[in-house]
Formats: sequence, structure tokens, C-alpha cells
Amino acid sequence: MAGVDEVIRQWVEKVERTGEIRNVPGFGEPFKFNDGFLETPTELRMAYKILKDAGYVPAEVEMVQRLATLREQLDATRGEAEQRALRIKIAELQQKVAMMLEAMRGQR
Repeated sequence: MAGVDEVIRQWVEKVERTGEIRNVPGFGEPFKFNDGFLETPTELRMAYKILKDAGYVPAEVEMVQRLATLREQLDATRGEAEQRALRIKIAELQQKVAMMLEAMRGQR
């Protein structure tokens, strides 16, 4: 029975022969670590990886995504009262994110 390394080697040889791998975005370029894995504290990496693979994101990431949505809504809003309400929501959420990130820094 072939070991894992042998199975991987055979698969790589097959996709190189067929040219299938050349269609993958980023083929032939250095790997870019832009998913935040290296910036994540070591003790949280496995838990965050499991959550990410299951389709969940950490609370602070969800808040940052919510901030982006609120900013887009603010840009699209013309009413002064609505803009003011959105600015207040944005400021409150920014404060929560800052507090969460500061708490994480303190745990390191």
C-alpha cells in the first residue's frame, strides 16, 4: 500500500502531465500568506483554523466585516439623519473592535 507521500507524488506528477495545475490561480508564483494565519497568536491558530474550515469567523473578524458594510451603507446614504445614525453605529463598533483587539494583545 502506498504511503501518503507516494500518493501525493503520484497526484502531482499526474496534474503536471495533464497541465491541470497550470489553471490554478497563482501557479508558478510564490505562496502569499494573506489570510492572517501568521499574525494569529499561536495558541489560537488551531481553533481559528477549525472555525474557518467550518465556515465561521472569529467575532472580531465578523465585526470588521460589519464595519465595512456600514461604511458602504454610509457612502450610499444621502439623508443627513440616516448618515448621522450610521456614523454613530460605526463609531460604537470601531470602539468594540479596538477593545477586543487590545484585550487580545494583553493575553499574549
